[in-house]
Amino acid sequence: MNILHLLVCTLFTVNPPLCDVSVLDSINISENDVLAPINKLKNNLSAGPDDLPPLLFKRIKYLILSPLTIIFRQLLSVAYVPEEWKRAVITPVHEKSPTHLLTNYRPILVTCVPCKLFERIVVSKVYSHLDSNNRLVIIVGLSVAALSVLTFLNA
Repeated sequence: MNILHLLVCTLFTVNPPLCDVSVLDSINISENDVLAPINKLKNNLSAGPDDLPPLLFKRIKYLILSPLTIIFRQLLSVAYVPEEWKRAVITPVHEKSPTHLLTNYRPILVTCVPCKLFERIVVSKVYSHLDSNNRLVIIVGLSVAALSVLTFLNA
């Protein structure tokens, strides 16, 4: 049974019909699926731990489109997330006074661009699946937690 399906059924046992939703057994990734998030990358964002800025990916997008699509498909087929993609540059951002309290800061995590692209593609596919099954309401409270669990389950 699909991991996301099990997670949803476990967390939302109050509403049994939720578990009748069709299972998302696989995610098919096309070159257009990879191109869309590349085009949405912001040019001025910082590079992640791999030191490759988003602008680089935008400028060479047609050269890397096919190889990235193959890599993303392969990673999904073996349910693997590269160790480098699990690393992030963490920057504390001050939210409110006083500045000497750690609780007044929130972390900003900058991951590598391929990780961001891969995550956006998977989120888009899951979102589409839930939307087509009229189960979009669970994304609001589940997306970050579910994706974190899915990302690190195969660590």
